[in-house]
This record gives sequence, structure tokens and C-alpha cells, in this order.
Amino acid sequence: MKNLGGDADIARQAVLALVEAAAKAQPSGKQNTFAAFNLPDLVLVEISSRNLAVSYANAFLKPAKSGYELTVMEAAIHQLAEYAGKLNKAYAPGSRPGLLECGR
Repeated sequence: MKNLGGDADIARQAVLALVEAAAKAQPSGKQNTFAAFNLPDLVLVEISSRNLAVSYANAFLKPAKSGYELTVMEAAIHQLAEYAGKLNKAYAPGSRPGLLECGR
């Protein structure tokens, strides 16, 4: 905001553009090997007044599994959201996690 003369609207637009660009980036390396042309099903964005590094890797100590109602991706998204909520409640890091599900 300081570099933008305090203009909150321009800062908001810049952040949204950065998140969109990061989500839609299509790296060109190893495309034939990995066929990685799919866009993300989920983007996790956190807003925090504290600079606290947080990992959500432990959300998957028990692997996400598909079932009658959910695909593996949907189960993983629910598992991550539940874990992030518990972690935020337990440690109160002051962040506001936002799970953005794409294509749903």
C-alpha cells in the first residue's frame, strides 16, 4: 500500500491479479513427462497480521480417500479445511484462511 500511495483499491486489484496469475501459470518444463496442463482445484490464500509460517501437511497424515459421496480431490479439500480450522482455533495465529475451490 505504501508503494501505491495508500490506494487500497489498486492494492486489492494487484493482489487478486497475482493470485490469479499464480493459479493459472503453465510452466513449460517436462510437459510431456507430467502432462501438467490442469488448473488447480483449490487455491489456499491466508491473510494474517502476523508473519507466522504454517504448514498444513499434517492434514494428510491420514490419506484422503474417495467414497460414494466424494472424489479424492473433494475429500482432500474437506480434510484440509477441517485441519486448517482446528489449527487456527488451537494456536490462534490470527490468520483468516480462505479456501477457493475452482471449477465447482
